[in-house]
Amino acid sequence: SLDELIGLFENDGIYLNVHTEGNPPGEVRGQIVDIPDANIVDEFFLTVGSGGQMRGPNPVTTDATCSASLRAKGSNLKYKVKCYNIVGITQVHLHLATSQAN
Repeated sequence: SLDELIGLFENDGIYLNVHTEGNPPGEVRGQIVDIPDANIVDEFFLTVGSGGQMRGPNPVTTDATCSASLRAKGSNLKYKVKCYNIVGITQVHLHLATSQAN
């Protein structure tokens, strides 16, 4: 449910992962964080991802970055992802895991 998803956003439980042809396991990662400001919208979340945030045995060296904004209002979740200095994107999706998880 959207309420469960919001709970994960608020508690370091979801990250954005951007996969590319050159880095199939993921080139850019960014943990989604809560922006607790009711003046913006009901629920607002943000991430800025980089290769340096990737986890696992093979570090990613890249100049690529991505930013994502997510807004929960009512029963809807709207999002926008922008990526820079990156080619060959094959997937952009969310993972249910903390910032410390692989």
